[in-house]
Amino acid sequence: MPNNTEIVARRIWVSRHFAGTLADAKVITDDLVKRGLIAGDDNERVALENALDRIGWDEIHAFNGELAKGQDIHEDGGGFFRRAIKALFGVKPKDPVVTHRDAARALIESLEGNS
Repeated sequence: MPNNTEIVARRIWVSRHFAGTLADAKVITDDLVKRGLIAGDDNERVALENALDRIGWDEIHAFNGELAKGQDIHEDGGGFFRRAIKALFGVKPKDPVVTHRDAARALIESLEGNS
């Protein structure tokens, strides 16, 4: 089950992606507070709004860049989108992405080199 931060990030991304306004993100945040999924304290709200305010074209390009890299062999679909959402918030991936196609190509090349 996703933690509160992941829930907030997903809902904010959906709000920003489809509606594109901070007001919509605030409505979603207020809804999450009412449901008890996140704390309603000012620190969390301020941190969330500051993170949203920092999202610009560089972060959007980083998000799209992570999507374009494809799914890593060590990720499930959720991990793939989580990596992209992290890029939207400025978190860099730790390791380079190795797609299934890249892994298969490397395996074939290693086998051809041994013959």
